[in-house]
Amino acid sequence: MSDIIYKLPDNVANQIAAGEVVQRPASVVKEMLENAIDAGASKVKVVIRDAGKTLIYIEDNGKGMSHQDALMCFERHATSKLKTADDLFHIATKGFRGEALSSIAAIAHVELKTQMESAESGTRVTVSGGRVELHETCATAVGTQFSVKNLFYNVPARRYFLKSDSVEWKHVLEEFTRVALVHPEVEMMLEHNGVVELHLLQQTFRQRVVKMMGNKFQEALVPIEEETNWLKISGFLSKPEVAKKVRGDQYFFVNNRFIKHPYLHHAIQAVYNGIIAEGNFPAYFIQLEIDPELIDINIHPTKTEIKFQDERSIYAILHASARRALGMHNVVPSLDFNQEGNVTTPVNSSTEIKMPTITLTGDYNPFQPAAPKRDVVQEWLRMQGDIHQSVRQMSQEQQGILDEDWGVEMELKPQQFFKKWIVFEYKGEMWLVDQGKAHRQIQFEKWMRQGYLPSPQTLLAPLELSLNEKEKSMINASADTLYALGYRWEIRDGQVFLMALPQEDWDHQDFWEQILGEWENGFERMLNPTQIWAWTKAKKEAIRAGQMLTLPEMKDLMRELLDLENPFFTPRHEKIIFKMNADQLQQLFQS
Repeated sequence: MSDIIYKLPDNVANQIAAGEVVQRPASVVKEMLENAIDAGASKVKVVIRDAGKTLIYIEDNGKGMSHQDALMCFERHATSKLKTADDLFHIATKGFRGEALSSIAAIAHVELKTQMESAESGTRVTVSGGRVELHETCATAVGTQFSVKNLFYNVPARRYFLKSDSVEWKHVLEEFTRVALVHPEVEMMLEHNGVVELHLLQQTFRQRVVKMMGNKFQEALVPIEEETNWLKISGFLSKPEVAKKVRGDQYFFVNNRFIKHPYLHHAIQAVYNGIIAEGNFPAYFIQLEIDPELIDINIHPTKTEIKFQDERSIYAILHASARRALGMHNVVPSLDFNQEGNVTTPVNSSTEIKMPTITLTGDYNPFQPAAPKRDVVQEWLRMQGDIHQSVRQMSQEQQGILDEDWGVEMELKPQQFFKKWIVFEYKGEMWLVDQGKAHRQIQFEKWMRQGYLPSPQTLLAPLELSLNEKEKSMINASADTLYALGYRWEIRDGQVFLMALPQEDWDHQDFWEQILGEWENGFERMLNPTQIWAWTKAKKEAIRAGQMLTLPEMKDLMRELLDLENPFFTPRHEKIIFKMNADQLQQLFQS
């Protein structure tokens, strides 16, 4: 029998590793920006062509690399930031694994030019498909210049799965924003297809937030500050008036690295309960400084997920700090029990003071029998009986339709839980349905069947939109789609003015924010303008969590849902229905 285990060639191993680190052009931008920041750059320029599919060029004025390091940086697991395994618990830099450059070089044409300040000349290295083709001395500026061309040229399957330019550009813009926000001391510029989208000068953290997020944040930022012997919290929360119906402006940074952490997000979101509308999300830009030994940032290839040694304590400190910050700035109403003083009523000295008088009812007889009291309980029971009687009096035809649709398999009537979920038994399984997503999917398929796109309606006076730099850039990248949706606009002195909009009776500032918010949060799966329009209209028309439904309404909703072409998932692949059979339920009760 012949041996079947063998070692993969380096080029194949690099391509496999690239799949973990380089998922799309934005991944390259992230890794290169982090390397530039780690190199001590005070100025970084990013040039993108075709959303990064054709070219990603990043230039910095950092410390550069030596002639030998310029070659070594493309080797797998080559890094200047780790020497022993123990160093993993003292990481204070961004890139440290030594996988990024070798992975990028394995699936693109890469050119590197670099020079150290003390060197007399620089170095030029070109790599294609993981193979070094050139390594020579050259004349170049101090710092580093990377050109990454034709991403995934030798992995066509990966290139095929890239999204449209507008979607890929959105991801590039988001990665740039995450690095730019937390490094306001670095001047940064972003250019796309010959247009300078962002030029950020060196500034404070507050100035950088306002520049990136828009002028509406100028008066809407609430500082948050807290420091213990092991944790420092700083940054800004937003006032309730700038909360949005979509996520997108929530940023956590741990030791200057952007992270995603739903548990800590809940600590902030919970503070806003009762002061922003249900379903809205506050903006926040929070930096956490913590001893590297108390965290593990090595649990995910993209390093956006992090593990804390004591996340419960961080949650408690963060939640309390946010509550105090909002309270100190009068965002949350509060009573001051330390206030002293007497309540006085001004009296005019010329006004005659009259003694109070008492009016008696002369014919009142205390021994006369009182009028019979209303039996509130009996009235309530009688009202409930009327309601049940009205349900029983449904037409025989309507009741027959319900029986035919649901049949004997529906042994339990639908029940609503927490005004959000509907549970019932169907075909021998327990079904749990998200009522908001279910109705949204029903409305979505209704509008898709109509294939409707709105006509533009010219405005008598232009409507100025309050948009941040990131949103303006997204408009440029998504111009064709927005045009198909009925929008016409002009940009004057950096401000966006709507000249025409869809013939729909709603708040277009709000709708525009929803459209842009959806782009930030997952329009990748809806590249067709009709799909985008249908989904956005469906979201606006659908019932929401917190709405009480009657039994007939629940049955109608479930019947319409089960008649859909796709009742189980939304266009964004959100689950609508969760099913569990008797065996699965039984396992929950077994130790």
